[in-house]
Amino acid sequence: MFVDQVNVILLAGKGGSGCVSFRRERGVPRGGPNGGRGGDGGDIHFESTRSVNSLGFYRYHPINKAKRGRHGEGSNRQGKRGDDLVLKVPVGTIVKPKGSEKVLFDFVTPGQRYLAAHGGKGGLGNASYATSRHQAPRHRQEGKDGEELELTL
Repeated sequence: MFVDQVNVILLAGKGGSGCVSFRRERGVPRGGPNGGRGGDGGDIHFESTRSVNSLGFYRYHPINKAKRGRHGEGSNRQGKRGDDLVLKVPVGTIVKPKGSEKVLFDFVTPGQRYLAAHGGKGGLGNASYATSRHQAPRHRQEGKDGEELELTL
């Protein structure tokens, strides 16, 4: 079945939270903070290709979510970044905000890419807050939410 117009909801990935952790080791009585940062959330891209000739897939899959970033860990380990989501669209697709006639992007050749939704930033761990005056911080930062968009293709 040929579908030429469809509404989609894009949910970019949330960033991972930072970690509160302290170095615990034999022979090191007061190890400092070593909580790592959280990973960034995944972005959502549209990519034009000749192998797709209809928007029928999006009629039955209107909600598309990218992966979230992993949380930070001890030993200054940063969380893994969330995987990006690449959505294939046919050449000639026009991307607009839902309920508006403003054109965000027009795919005219195969292989073009458009970054539609940015993923959230990962939060900072307690190692990022350590200073000479505040050597043992016990707070961290939460990860930020990714963008949520409703678009018409």
